[in-house]
Amino acid sequence: ANVLRVIGNFYVNAIGERVNLNDKKKGLRTYGLEIEYSNFNEYDPDEVTQKTLILKEDGTPGVTGEINTLPFTFRALHTAAPLAELWDYVKRVDGEGGKGDVEQCGIHVHVSRDSVSDIQIAKLEFLINIHSEQLASLARRDYANNYYTNKCMDRNAFVRPGCKDEDKYQPVNYGHSQTYEIRIFRSNLRVDRIKSCVELVEFSLNFVNSLSITDLKTKSFVELGYLKALQRAGKQYPNLYRLALDKGLIVPKQRKQA
Repeated sequence: ANVLRVIGNFYVNAIGERVNLNDKKKGLRTYGLEIEYSNFNEYDPDEVTQKTLILKEDGTPGVTGEINTLPFTFRALHTAAPLAELWDYVKRVDGEGGKGDVEQCGIHVHVSRDSVSDIQIAKLEFLINIHSEQLASLARRDYANNYYTNKCMDRNAFVRPGCKDEDKYQPVNYGHSQTYEIRIFRSNLRVDRIKSCVELVEFSLNFVNSLSITDLKTKSFVELGYLKALQRAGKQYPNLYRLALDKGLIVPKQRKQA
């Protein structure tokens, strides 16, 4: 199905909202994380005092706890101090029997609404819709063979405002007033894998800026040049780039011999 219907200077997105194609947002872009994990040991968030994290129990089958961050910038993702408490805590949970890399657990990336234009989030939603099978590898999901992945990456399925719990396994949640929530990622307690989730959202939002709606509607994933662009920008998105290398999606450049 075609999720982008253009009407004059507006288009109607996948959830039926009319969106201004000329809208431009200039707010500071911040991110937030929800990291679900499974822990075979007893979990008691009251025993831990954190200054920059919000710890929750989670009632989802197979999920024990959830780590929530305060808002942070993309730059802070690659700076030691701002998120030091998060990295220390995920290592502690992992060391005590915690496991994030299970299909029931996800990492949800929130991005501030006032930093993302209407057309940017529209293009991102379309990129996920059309190229979900290719993006599933970078989200560390098995698109073809897993129930949770098929729910998380389901085509043309988005949470509608006011119906947040209609189906929790959706790629983009529009139900928050301050953020868009990207829900495609499989959880993991490795620091580099957590960082790669935020990098994918940041890279994709910047990547779609250079594309037209026609490009997104008509070109294949290869023709769009997503992975080539990631290879060129590898230093800015080091964890996502290394993940693409690990998955065999990108071939490392050969050094020229002297």
